[in-house]
Amino acid sequence: KEGSFFYPFDISVTSNGSVYLSDTYNYRVIKFKYNEDDSLEFIREMGGMGIDSLSLNLPKGIDYSASEDIYICDSKNDRIIVCDSTFKTKMIFENIINPHSIAVIDYDKKYLTVDGPLSIIVSSGRNHLYKLGPHGQILAEIFPQDLTNYEKIDFNFIDYDYNGNVWVTDTINSCIHKFDIDLKYIISFGNEGSGKAQFFKPEGISIYRKFGQVFIAERTGFQYYWIGVDGYIKEFTPSVITDTTEGLTISLFTTEQCKVTIEITKNGKKVRNLTQNLKRNIGLNYILWDLKNENGERITEKGKYDMKITLEALYSSRGFFSKEIKQYIEKI
Repeated sequence: KEGSFFYPFDISVTSNGSVYLSDTYNYRVIKFKYNEDDSLEFIREMGGMGIDSLSLNLPKGIDYSASEDIYICDSKNDRIIVCDSTFKTKMIFENIINPHSIAVIDYDKKYLTVDGPLSIIVSSGRNHLYKLGPHGQILAEIFPQDLTNYEKIDFNFIDYDYNGNVWVTDTINSCIHKFDIDLKYIISFGNEGSGKAQFFKPEGISIYRKFGQVFIAERTGFQYYWIGVDGYIKEFTPSVITDTTEGLTISLFTTEQCKVTIEITKNGKKVRNLTQNLKRNIGLNYILWDLKNENGERITEKGKYDMKITLEALYSSRGFFSKEIKQYIEKI
C-alpha cells in the first residue's frame, strides 16, 4: 500500500521537493512529492523482490545527484542501482558486497567548494568504505584496520560537508569518523556516554553544508553541532633555536580548513604577529618563522618564546568559537 511501510531505512529529499524512501522489507523505493501544505503525495515506486534491473532485494541507503539521478544500495543483490527520477535504470554497479549506506558528492550541488567529477561514498557491509567514480570504478577504500585506535569499526551512515569531507557514524564505538574526499583519515570524534561530545549508538547523520550544521540521530535522542576546528602542533623543526638557526618550521595539524593566527611573545611582551587569519587546508600544514621580530630584526635573546595559535573554521561558526593552542620554543 502507498502509505504503509515495512522497515523504512533511508530517506533523501531534493531541493525541488522530491522525497525518496527506501522501504526495505517491502523491497521497494518510493517517490513522493512534498507539497506546500506539508503533505506527501505519492508519485511512483520501484522494486519488487528479484535480481533483474527493475527489482530490489532489501534496498537500504539512498541518495541523489544534482540531476536527480537516484543511487540505491540494493543490499542483498550486492549492487548499486542508478536510475533517473522516473526510476528508469541507467547504470548498475555490480560486486559491491552488501551496500549499506551511500552519499553522492556531486559538485553541481549547492554549497560545495571542491571541484571535480561526481564521486560516490559507500559503506559495504558496514566494515568497508569505498569511494567510487561516476561509472562505479573504485578510486579509494578504507578497511577497519586502517583506523588503528579501534578493535572493531561500524561504518553506518554517511554524509559530507561544504569542503567535501566525509563523516561516518560508528554505532559500535559511539563516535563519528571523519575523512577527506579521498578517504584519507582525519579524526574521530566522541565516545559512548551522555555527556558533552558523547553519543549512545549514533546512527543517522545529516549536514547542512551552507552553515556547517551537523544533525546526528542516536539511539536515545538527537544532537546538533556546529562545525568548528581542532588542531595541534606536531613538531618544531629544529626542536630548539640556536644562533646559527636560519628559520623555524611549525608543523601544524588541523581537522578542518581554517584561518590561522600566530602570536609570538617573550616574557609577556610581543615579539611578532607571525600570521593573521592565514587560510590553511585540512591536515598537516607547514608555517615558517624566519626568526625575526616585528621590526624585521633577528631575535637574539635566549630563553623561551611563547606561541599562541588561534584556529577558526571557515564556516559561520567563525567568531563564535575557536581553538587556541599554546606552545613554546626555546633559544639556547
